[in-house]
Amino acid sequence: MGPRRISDAGCPGQKNAGRISDAMQEGGGPSVRKRGKRNLWYYIRSFSAILVFCVLVMGGYLYSYFYQTIYKDFQKSNQDHLNSIVAQHENNMKILDDITIQLSLDEDNVEFLLEEQPEKSTVLKQQLYSYHSVSQFFDRIWFFYRGDRYLYSPSTSVDVDRFVGKGLVLQDCTAEKLEEILYDENSRMTVLPEQTADGYLAFNTGSEKGVLYVKLMEPHRNSVVLFLVGEDYYDSLLGMSESEQRQSFICYQGTEVVSRGTLQEDFGKILGQVMEGEGEVQSLSGQQVWKAGREKYLITWEVGESGLIYATAESLKDFQNKLIFSQWGILFVLALCSIPTSIFFRKLSRELAGRVANINVLLSDEKSYDLDSLESGVRSLLEKEKENEDDTQTMRRVLFINNLVQEKFPDRQSVLEEAKKAGMNANRSYYAVILMGDHENSNENEAHKMMLHNIAERSGVDGYGIHLINSGQSLYVLFADSMQELDAATEELFVIGKNNCEEFVMAVSGVHTNLIRASEAYLEADYAYGTRFLVDSGQIIFFKDVKLVEKTTMQPETWIPRFRNTLRAGNELEIKMLIQEMCDKLSYRGQSLLAFRVLCNDIMHVLLTEWPETNVENIYNVFSLSECLTLQDFQDLLLELCMKLTETAPRKEKEEGDFVLEAVAYMKQHYREPELTMAFLAEYLGVSGVTLAVKFKNAFEISPSDYLAVLRMEEAKRLLKETDMQVKEVSQAVGYEDARVFMRRFKKYTGVTPGGFRETWEDAENEK
Repeated sequence: MGPRRISDAGCPGQKNAGRISDAMQEGGGPSVRKRGKRNLWYYIRSFSAILVFCVLVMGGYLYSYFYQTIYKDFQKSNQDHLNSIVAQHENNMKILDDITIQLSLDEDNVEFLLEEQPEKSTVLKQQLYSYHSVSQFFDRIWFFYRGDRYLYSPSTSVDVDRFVGKGLVLQDCTAEKLEEILYDENSRMTVLPEQTADGYLAFNTGSEKGVLYVKLMEPHRNSVVLFLVGEDYYDSLLGMSESEQRQSFICYQGTEVVSRGTLQEDFGKILGQVMEGEGEVQSLSGQQVWKAGREKYLITWEVGESGLIYATAESLKDFQNKLIFSQWGILFVLALCSIPTSIFFRKLSRELAGRVANINVLLSDEKSYDLDSLESGVRSLLEKEKENEDDTQTMRRVLFINNLVQEKFPDRQSVLEEAKKAGMNANRSYYAVILMGDHENSNENEAHKMMLHNIAERSGVDGYGIHLINSGQSLYVLFADSMQELDAATEELFVIGKNNCEEFVMAVSGVHTNLIRASEAYLEADYAYGTRFLVDSGQIIFFKDVKLVEKTTMQPETWIPRFRNTLRAGNELEIKMLIQEMCDKLSYRGQSLLAFRVLCNDIMHVLLTEWPETNVENIYNVFSLSECLTLQDFQDLLLELCMKLTETAPRKEKEEGDFVLEAVAYMKQHYREPELTMAFLAEYLGVSGVTLAVKFKNAFEISPSDYLAVLRMEEAKRLLKETDMQVKEVSQAVGYEDARVFMRRFKKYTGVTPGGFRETWEDAENEK
């Protein structure tokens, strides 16, 4: 007892411990201590059991989730790989169809006898040369007219016997078989699988093998076009990493055309069994696991519009290897989530509790927060806010450049205000649009950052650049105080691009001053960019250097009134005829691709300004216009836009007063009567002429007299097309007693006289 008392008196902590010890002894100390230890182990065992259970459940879930995820990723990677092949190859096959169609449209100039019309051979070879010079798909092109004995290439002509005997010698196709294919009138397309091609007309680029496509020229089937595609193209298209156990191949009519990969199975035969059941194709696309011997393969296939079948087969060993690797990852995660995790959190909670206790003592037991965490949180919020501000400014600049090029600003002041909000100075004397592309094997993002930094460092130049995702291009707009500064900035950007990109193309529009006409500058840059295969793309392609000299010009002012009137009339047939007439005149006058785009852009811009409530963002913008490459593309785009705009006209009639609707109905019923005037109509409706004019103008954005003229002119056009009535009779039938007045107004409305209109219509019908 003595030593214990000394300890109690000498040390308060030991004294308390002694008291607790006394209490434990008095109340059955050993039992209490034993129960405390038991409870502790109970909680440890309970917590461990719960933790193990949770880990097992989580492990099972993770395994199931990883299995499904990895398998879906495996399927998707095969589908994506095949989609990439199909998209590229079908696009090139479409080019072959387009070339064949273009030659068929020029049938009179390509199907001739050499001995009778030798001059046409030069034109034909030049035409073939133009196709060959811009192609990245086929290496050789030949044209053969069965009425003669000669095949034509971009550089020469050769007799059929010499061509099949010495010009193009195929390993697996005899000269007789090749000649038989040339004269075959039944098959629209014949494909000779990849094989060694020799002869003095074969490859001279290093390729030894190739695929030969023979396209029959419709509709008379008198000619064929031959395209030879080298093995280098398919090495690039169907290539893959050496670690993949994959086979990619293309088939046509049950025959394997070309194949690349590391697998040895006859997948051409397997694909036929997968796709067909009881002699019928089960699906034009799909995926299926196929077992060949001891191996299993995931086969993905798709039938293209050209009739070619694209397929890829990958061994399931690749999937199993990925799964095994992931299983080790799951086991590692489970190990981390077990006891070490619980110990870590226990230690962390004790440390946190100690720090909170110390802060409570310092603050006199008042509840507070951890200052370190608070400071760290504040710093994080400030950094996040700065990042958000930078992202917002970037988005503003991207939106400003996008809206500027699409002409969404009504005036110059609006452009300057939005540029200021985006942190840019557009209030300069000149500007130009730059298009960049073909960043192959390059550090494009680093080049983009360097270009933006270079622009920001210049005092007399400002601007910004955005990425055009659909086309894979970059678009920059530069504003400069002088043309010298603009040229210097352009040269610097070109140097940066060349230093960072192995393949780099840069096209620059003309120098412009009108900020609300930036779409024209974009179209100029796009036009210059489109010539990159025909000029030296190792230098800057300036629009001023490649611009075509127009044979004639067509001003939008001559077409916009006719479009307005036709849209207000709401006649779908007349809209189609007007669009066809404009495109025919553009084509007849030899307008360039740029002229088509600029004229269509001007017309569309004015129409959209008059009908701003119509949402056509998904139909038209200047970027979609730059994708129009053929006359049919322009016609389709104009027609779709006009049909959308006509939907707004009927709604306006319902929004105005009853007497305006009554005026419309009365004019539609009595427009053939010469006595119908605006004064008579106002008296009939019981309103003043001024009220009628104002209300009608507010409702339809057209005066009532002009509306009456539209009704009469549209009826006159119908009578001229569908009847043999004389011009004077037509004049009287639509409410004009004086034929001269009618002819003058008809010419103002349509741009041609009534007689000229009838002749144009009859010529168009005869051509059909």
